[in-house]
Amino acid sequence: MTKTNYKKLIETKGEGLKIIKVDDKEATDKTNGSIIKYKSAKFIYEHPQENGNKIRAAPAFSTPSLTFPNGIKFNNNNRLTAMAVFDQEDEDTQLFISNKTKTQFEGWVSNVDVKVFIKDGKTYVKAKRDGELRSQPDGEDNICEFVKDDVMLVDGNKDLEDESTWYLVSHGGQEGFLSTIANKIAELVQNHKGCGHNGKTFDQIRSMIYKDKGYKDKGSDNIYWPIDKESGEPIEGKNPSLFITCSYFPAKEGQKENYVKLLVPGQKEPLSLEVMKKCSLKVKSAVLKLVDVFISGDKIVPHLYLTEATVIDIDEIKFHDQLETEAEELAQDEDLVNKLAKQLKASKKFEAKETPTVPLDTGGEEGEGTDFNALIKNEPVKGQKSDFEEPTLDEDVEIPGMPDE
Repeated sequence: MTKTNYKKLIETKGEGLKIIKVDDKEATDKTNGSIIKYKSAKFIYEHPQENGNKIRAAPAFSTPSLTFPNGIKFNNNNRLTAMAVFDQEDEDTQLFISNKTKTQFEGWVSNVDVKVFIKDGKTYVKAKRDGELRSQPDGEDNICEFVKDDVMLVDGNKDLEDESTWYLVSHGGQEGFLSTIANKIAELVQNHKGCGHNGKTFDQIRSMIYKDKGYKDKGSDNIYWPIDKESGEPIEGKNPSLFITCSYFPAKEGQKENYVKLLVPGQKEPLSLEVMKKCSLKVKSAVLKLVDVFISGDKIVPHLYLTEATVIDIDEIKFHDQLETEAEELAQDEDLVNKLAKQLKASKKFEAKETPTVPLDTGGEEGEGTDFNALIKNEPVKGQKSDFEEPTLDEDVEIPGMPDE
């Protein structure tokens, strides 16, 4: 598989990513049975090579090391997923999950150093010369440097009508892989007539990506940051996490099921599903593939699948053993045992009710029967193979002398 390191995508701001096809499709809303119309955008990526050429192929990117403490297994919706936990002390991992809104500096800039302008309803300043942000208006403490032509967002549009002499602005910050790829998708969707969002601003379209995830911090690009309820700040020492969808195709007649390949050095066969479910895993050189992008009136969902990785650490999950040990210890608490016995006896007076299981559709011609609720999540449906088509030939296409612009 042709792939590019995630750092190269960040470095080029996703320039090689392009839309090659937008299809109008329909899906079934499982909640009420209605038919929902949506668009599916297919992408290619021009993978840069050391010789200056580029290879046009599927958008696939290698990541830094990922840790799956709970293994890889089917969730309640029969989708193969894994919770990745990121080590914030690792610089490569920081770059992968970094978000500009979290890493920007905030400070004061004098009106003599900048020119004010408004774009898409927001107020910005553009630096007329090199300078430094200050911790306070007229203050001597410097926060960070800026250079001529840097554009900075004014926070709160404070006192602009009064010809302020100092503006509070946000500057700098670093975009990680998830932010960079989302930014590029938003830009491409905005400028592609077939996507149906030409009338919206970039910020409006960007805010639609990952909108359905419901994490506490909507600016974190799918990353869940444990937040302190009182301060609203990330909890010190708690690492952020991300639920990653893993590729899975059920067995066809005469064939074996196919799923994400976790290669173990020195072993001929990749890890089986049984081992994935039972073991905490750490991998490196994991490959995330952008299969397509779901586009509706209010949501844009990139479908990123984990397709392969190299295992560098395996440890049996002890969670269930720990629970059993805890239960045995608590069994010595006579009051607790008696209370639970009474509660259990009382509970048997009520008829147990089971939640009905609704089978997932496997899709049909032109999207007929496709599960809409699965489409608006960054998860492939078990039993539904991706219909991603390579953009040109069956093999990757090398384009000699393609400019790096």
